[in-house]
Amino acid sequence: MSHALLPLMAYAALALSARGSCAHAHTREVVFVVGAATLLLLFVGIHNAWDAVAYHVFVSRRDTHVEPRWDKTIERSKR
Repeated sequence: MSHALLPLMAYAALALSARGSCAHAHTREVVFVVGAATLLLLFVGIHNAWDAVAYHVFVSRRDTHVEPRWDKTIERSKR
């Protein structure tokens, strides 16, 4: 939902608040709509960036298989 729908709603609010008749008649309300849409876009961007980082940390790291590194002291003790 936050990847497509919320930004679309924020851009729609910005587009509707920019209409000439609405902007001149209700200036104070339009300023609040623009501020709310801007904050919504900011929070959606932070959320999407957090999702991307969490995916790369938890999923990508799990997919990489690292061979265990043997210590030389363990090999010497087996001889």
